[in-house]
Amino acid sequence: MVWYTTIARNATIDHLRRFYRERAVKLDTVGADTAELLEGVRDTSPDVETIAVERERQLGITHRIRHALTSLPRGQREVVTMHKLEGKTMAEISDELGVREGTIRVRAHRGYKALATMLGGFHAQAAAA
Repeated sequence: MVWYTTIARNATIDHLRRFYRERAVKLDTVGADTAELLEGVRDTSPDVETIAVERERQLGITHRIRHALTSLPRGQREVVTMHKLEGKTMAEISDELGVREGTIRVRAHRGYKALATMLGGFHAQAAAA
């Protein structure tokens, strides 16, 4: 689907460039205005290959995070999932699990610390890429 859109966009841009170049030559107005107009039509979006590479990189990140989450102890995993993925507050999690809020905060802290340790080297790799 993405490549259909890319082909259509490129065909439209080519048509517009041809149209404006012909118009500029006929009117003898080749110059700054035409260059500015053509620059405005220039395609600045990433190409399909760049999009595919970025998607693969993001999928790799997602896989690493999921794997790290599953290796947390159940209590920490529950709290981290409910807090970060489901967007619940610590008070809501406390009510739902029937555990004191302080205990929930400790579990969350330990879970985030463990995730940071597991994913620490991955952050450096992603920054270098």
